Amino acid sequence: MKRVSFNEFINFAATMQKKDYAEQVKSSPCMIFDIPPQYGKGRIFTTPLIGGAGLVVMETCFNQDIEIYAEGTSQESLSITMCLQGSLESRGKNRDPHIIKQNNTLFARYFDEQELLSSCFKANENSCFITIQFSSDWLATADESSTLDLLTTPIWQGAYHSGIASQLMLSLAHEIVTATKANELQHHYISAKVLELWSHQITLLRRLSPSDAQDERRLKEQDIASIHHAAKVLVEEMAEPPSILELSRRVSINDNKLKKGFKQVYGMTAFAYLQQQRLNKAKSLISEHHYSVIQVAAMVGFKSSSHFSKIFKQTFGVSPKQLRLSALTA
Repeated sequence: MKRVSFNEFINFAATMQKKDYAEQVKSSPCMIFDIPPQYGKGRIFTTPLIGGAGLVVMETCFNQDIEIYAEGTSQESLSITMCLQGSLESRGKNRDPHIIKQNNTLFARYFDEQELLSSCFKANENSCFITIQFSSDWLATADESSTLDLLTTPIWQGAYHSGIASQLMLSLAHEIVTATKANELQHHYISAKVLELWSHQITLLRRLSPSDAQDERRLKEQDIASIHHAAKVLVEEMAEPPSILELSRRVSINDNKLKKGFKQVYGMTAFAYLQQQRLNKAKSLISEHHYSVIQVAAMVGFKSSSHFSKIFKQTFGVSPKQLRLSALTA
């Protein structure tokens, strides 16, 4: 895997003086960087938002597996990343990596701890991500967001899978990406759309940080780590997933807490999450690798290809056979 610093990757050193990337985004004018051809193709778009926040849009396809890292910073940082296409592995010093795929969101919070952060991308995978870098002033405009413990409490330092984006959130995210490609950039419009997107993200974050009135239901940091581990196991072993009881034993949490906690963290049951990940994986396999419908159904864990086809069409509005034909003729 190729490893390169972010500053080296887009030659920030020649265009910016500040070291901290989040501060660069929030204080610098709109900038568009083409991916260096030796690494692949695509663009990185950055722009400040009204109120002190910043927006980053990455649309990339790398020609090799690559890890892009940012130097450690002691400055306060808060961000939300949404994956619209492809996948991303986020790594931090002394922390378990977090992988987000299509429609997933990632919450990252750092206070004053020195961190070496990096993002890993797969070769030949078309990806699209939007990241919002927040300021405390900007968050204050988002109504009740400042009351969330994970925005103010140091225990939440690190990166967390913050849930599956709703269809409304995905629609807003695509509108934001489209707006960044307009001939005349409308900062007020983009800022308003980002604020609206953040208001929906708060709902996902509240599942990680219940109110004080529900203190007895609050998940411990270790419980959250176990639940994230369980989600990773389900994705990696989707063809033959473990039972809830076996899964709970493997991630060191009791099965009842796993079931309740999984819904709290991901907004759905473990089975619903597995089903969603299976379908997303199936769509990718059919679109990019041209496997047969029967092969794909078995690869992602469906025992019946007819049942798989029915659920697939209900989810994506097109049958897997139709998608395969269109991929083969594209």
